[in-house]
Amino acid sequence: MFGAGPITEQYAPCLSFRHWLQAVPDSAAGGPCAKPALVIYTVFQSYPSPVKPTLCSCLPRPLLALLGLVAALKLAGCQSPPPTLAQHPAPPLARYVAELRAARARQPQAARYHGQLGIFVDLTRPDTENRFFLLDLRTGRALVAAPCLNGRTDRQGRVRYSNEVNSNCSSRGLAWTSYAEAYPGRFGVAYRLHGLSAGTSNLAARTVVLHSWRHVPAAPVVAGRHPIQSWGCPALAPTRLAEVVQHLRRAGHHRVLVCLR
Repeated sequence: MFGAGPITEQYAPCLSFRHWLQAVPDSAAGGPCAKPALVIYTVFQSYPSPVKPTLCSCLPRPLLALLGLVAALKLAGCQSPPPTLAQHPAPPLARYVAELRAARARQPQAARYHGQLGIFVDLTRPDTENRFFLLDLRTGRALVAAPCLNGRTDRQGRVRYSNEVNSNCSSRGLAWTSYAEAYPGRFGVAYRLHGLSAGTSNLAARTVVLHSWRHVPAAPVVAGRHPIQSWGCPALAPTRLAEVVQHLRRAGHHRVLVCLR
């Protein structure tokens, strides 16, 4: 473990554990969490055998050193570093906006679709990250960015896509919704999604809708803590759906285009 060498001699005049702990530099002890263990071990080594506590004489020295290390780390408040959010590339908002603009322009009745609002659901991003984006198509800004659920995945955790009824998979393609599409669903107010492409033509038959669920995180979560899967719905946290609804309400009777990827 640690030996009594130059550090012991240099900082031996310290009169208390607290003073010693403050006197020994982190770099000399091998880091802030190693410093208390060095001090405890050095103090233990400095005791003459006749005056060591009875417990010390009854325990094997490796075990005593281990107990001293645990106690020292607790005294110093050394804990495991908090989990950090995984770092992933920023979502390509400009590409999302370009795709939504182009899709709106291709619609036979483009005027029925709101010219400023669009929704892009990018399930190719990690499920711990923001994947639902309500976008301002004029400024390119994300009005709402939030994690959302996906349907079934394969053994590698990749999202499976299907348009089949009872598949419980996510769908890929274009759809639309609006404030007028609200209805009382199983998890509260939900908004129907109407398919506009071959990969989304069964959204209504599958009851794939935009709804909230209290177990969906409202913000990106720590890597490894994966949210639960849905039955194909891009479900949001209740607080985030409430933000989306405010914008849908302002859109009035206009449809809002939804791109599912």
